[in-house]
Amino acid sequence: MSDRDFADHVVVVTGASGGAGAAAAEELARRGASAVLAARRAGPLGEVVRRCGYQAHAVVADVMKRDDVQQYMEKQSG
Repeated sequence: MSDRDFADHVVVVTGASGGAGAAAAEELARRGASAVLAARRAGPLGEVVRRCGYQAHAVVADVMKRDDVQQYMEKQSG
């Protein structure tokens, strides 16, 4: 990634509980982005959110399942 400032951006990272997704989430948060982090595993996802700080929000969902995504969207809008 470049040294671009992401302070005015909201990013969504899927697979954020480990590996490349977690690394991307942490780097984007370090650069100031507000992050919505999605993953199936709540425990590891919570650790990544903790490392990212106050600007990160966890979504425990399987983004390959339409129902999981729909339930999250309904919860946020209502």
